[in-house]
Amino acid sequence: MLVLTTHILVGVCSCVDTVGGECIADAASSGSLMQRDVNRMRVVGLEDTCESVWDAPASGHTCGERITWMMTDRRPQMNEIDARVAIAGEHPGPCGPCAFAHATPAPPAPAPRPPLAPPASGRALGQASAMSRHTIETGNRANIGGVSDMVVAKDGKLIALKDQKDKHWGAVCAAAVAKDWFDSENFQLRTFAWEDEFEFEGTRGCEGLALASDGTLYMSTEDYKGQGLSRIYKVSENVRTWTTRRRILHVQPLEQELPSEVKGKSGSNQGVESLAMIDDARILIGFEGPLDGDDPQTRRILERDVTTGALLASRVIVIPDDEEGRRFELKELSVINSLGLAENGEMLALFSAWKPHHANERSHVRIYHLRAQGATDVGGCNHIERSGGGDCSLDRITPMTANLVLDWDCKERGNKGCPGPLTLPDGTKLESSNYEGMALLPTSKLGKSYTDFGGIPLMIINDNNYQHFMKWTEFVLLKIPYT
Repeated sequence: MLVLTTHILVGVCSCVDTVGGECIADAASSGSLMQRDVNRMRVVGLEDTCESVWDAPASGHTCGERITWMMTDRRPQMNEIDARVAIAGEHPGPCGPCAFAHATPAPPAPAPRPPLAPPASGRALGQASAMSRHTIETGNRANIGGVSDMVVAKDGKLIALKDQKDKHWGAVCAAAVAKDWFDSENFQLRTFAWEDEFEFEGTRGCEGLALASDGTLYMSTEDYKGQGLSRIYKVSENVRTWTTRRRILHVQPLEQELPSEVKGKSGSNQGVESLAMIDDARILIGFEGPLDGDDPQTRRILERDVTTGALLASRVIVIPDDEEGRRFELKELSVINSLGLAENGEMLALFSAWKPHHANERSHVRIYHLRAQGATDVGGCNHIERSGGGDCSLDRITPMTANLVLDWDCKERGNKGCPGPLTLPDGTKLESSNYEGMALLPTSKLGKSYTDFGGIPLMIINDNNYQHFMKWTEFVLLKIPYT
């Protein structure tokens, strides 16, 4: 605990701006400020941080809404610390803890999530089983299409990334948000509606989404039609400050572009498809298809510093085609032990395969448990060939270990076959489709630890591409058990 004596700057209400019809002081004007010497002793603990009162009502608006308004819609805008202090002065009862934004020491960096398994020995995973699904038919007012990825925030919000906001080609990317979507007691997906939608200004072809524990969101655009457009972006607005009064979000590219051995080498529609946070400082990047000059069955995974964009590590995985010759595309990654590629990290990888020009045929969906332990760093390899490529050929490289935990290949309609079924507890067979998005359920949403749950809770979602023959957007809730 920390005992503090603090001074709070409180604005004299001059009604320079208003929110909800209520006067907001011009806290930036020295002529309208007085310093009140509070000199009060306060025990600062986890129970009285600004975050703990973020959703507390304060005269018709929450503390967080008022702080966000100061940062976004007020003119001139305030930075977050000044906005917190100003709102604490105006609403000391509900929002008082926000006054300690200046007085409290900076919080320590969030501790990495505890590993789900000891990194040294690993923990084997069994075959995934389907626990629940939620299907939204096309035409339903709650429908969203074109979903390429999703994340679950610490407060339980489900954020789905749409590679275009509607069926018109070239539309900007968007995010849909839902809150009441999961029944933790019965481990079931609820029937839910999307409550808000936000647009990412100036973006196209967005595919990957990753959320840091502090609410910072990252997204990727893939190399559409070989135009060299693969980039990683940071969303300027923290997800905690998203408000329906400001539906346009802004993005900024990471400081450093992709390294030369991968930049501009993606095939058509085969670029940066997947993102996953290792911790708040590092991010994983996965390429959907093989790079130009790489063996067709290879997929590269990079680890980058989100502040500098520097490349920290690079590994490769080898995934053979299926029995019908369909090639698997890497759709998404989820880190499961909070370790990087150079630290024997473990992750889940979602793949989907389909026949070119036959997208309405059944898709073959697989999930692999990947391990980086013992894998070769392929940073600097301009090409990864099957053999004869020196140190960058597969006969000299050790790829990441890939253990199959889901093999789903089923479309009974039209007698297209179901060699790899996935079945709900009531016996219903699920049809495989173009599944692209994947998200781990945090323990805060699950209501228990993964150990107590007995495995890893995982949700996947398909991208219907706004096509008439893909008539639904469907979520499937999986359990991948520990063995």
